[in-house]
Amino acid sequence: MKHTNKVLGMMLIVALMLFYAAEPVEARSRRSQRGRETQTATPSAEAYPPYSGVKQIIAVSDFDSVWQVGHGSDSAILSAMLAEELVNCGRFIVVERRNLDDILAEQELSAAGMTTEQTMVRAGNLLGAALLVRGTVTKFEEVQSASGGGVSVPLPGIPIVRRGTVGGRSTTGEVAVNLRLMDTTSGQLINSHTAAASVTSQKTSLGTRGYIGMSFSEFKQTALSDAAHEAIRKAVMFIIGETETLPITARVAAVRDGNVYLNAGTNRNVLIGMRWGVYKTDEEIVDPDTGLVIDVIENRIGAIQVTSVRDQASTATPFEGTLPEVGDTVRLE
Repeated sequence: MKHTNKVLGMMLIVALMLFYAAEPVEARSRRSQRGRETQTATPSAEAYPPYSGVKQIIAVSDFDSVWQVGHGSDSAILSAMLAEELVNCGRFIVVERRNLDDILAEQELSAAGMTTEQTMVRAGNLLGAALLVRGTVTKFEEVQSASGGGVSVPLPGIPIVRRGTVGGRSTTGEVAVNLRLMDTTSGQLINSHTAAASVTSQKTSLGTRGYIGMSFSEFKQTALSDAAHEAIRKAVMFIIGETETLPITARVAAVRDGNVYLNAGTNRNVLIGMRWGVYKTDEEIVDPDTGLVIDVIENRIGAIQVTSVRDQASTATPFEGTLPEVGDTVRLE
């Protein structure tokens, strides 16, 4: 028995010597640092251009998907990540998902002849969102590739340990999302874009189990998670670029004693002294087949200036033109 243990011990020593001898210095350095690695940093406000202007209101629908992983839905994960990062970048207020779902349920009752996208555009508009983001996940996978030149030596009763996910294999996470940015007033497509990322690392692999038994904190330690965050960062940058030149709008919520109350306050970075042009809708151009508003003819009737601001509302006084009415649109000037 002692002789057998001694032989096994010698075999283990030889295997470890081969393991380290075949491993490049760079790989050993990376492996030695892994114990000191913190959780993968997610995008934050620092990852985006600074902004202190008035925030747009945007709605993010659940993404469609051609990929499903484990028990979780990649589409739900990525749409939730995008909504969170749109808030983090400091430029948007994101409509709560449950509110969008409620409006969608109501709209579906009267949506005969309308596509899902048209229904969502109408729902976003009813919730005050100027923009709607739709998306389709076209890639959400990981690929393992040999690296590091290590070897695996089978020992009696001792499981083989491979470097990469823990040993000599690197893991590449690949994520791609096709985005469509919609104007909820006109129902028109503003632009589309594919946000894609590929990240290779020595981190944990999902393996064949997918999300089964894996916590979210564990998933964050995978190359696939890194790729997802990078793809979402690119998606946010695309949306920022497309919305920089779009008008900032709000609505007249009430008119009392010559004062105009807007449905935008400090929650949208409205400041005292800001001037807004007032627009009245003269006519909505409606598609006779779907009943969807496809264009709006507006007329500028005056201008107002903000005199006080609260959390979700502000007060303004007219200084040009006629007094607005409830429901009129205002645009930051």
